[in-house]
Amino acid sequence: MFFDPNASYALVHKRFQYLKDRDWLDEQSTRLVLKAYYLNYQMHVPRLQTFHVTFYFSRGGGVFSSISFMGLPLETFIYKISILFDILFVIMLIASTGFLCRDLAKACGAGQPKSHFNF
Repeated sequence: MFFDPNASYALVHKRFQYLKDRDWLDEQSTRLVLKAYYLNYQMHVPRLQTFHVTFYFSRGGGVFSSISFMGLPLETFIYKISILFDILFVIMLIASTGFLCRDLAKACGAGQPKSHFNF
């Protein structure tokens, strides 16, 4: 169920009461996940922030939690120098893939393709 952040207190209270009356969290529940998404526009680069809190309920009565927080910038290239580094990364990736393919072709030509892979 999702809650509108602009909803009135009475509406939110009514929805929580609805869930509570129907035992939305009972003895059989194993986890509760809370998710929040918000726009952080006060930084130099605006970001869409994602925040997940998960509560795990053990059969022994313990409660364990995990938190996940991730920010997604809303601008691709913030600084001009980042374009250069991205281009260099792609060039290095292509060169590395080419060298690995060349070594694999040599190993296949020698009849030992398994020697190319390290297990």
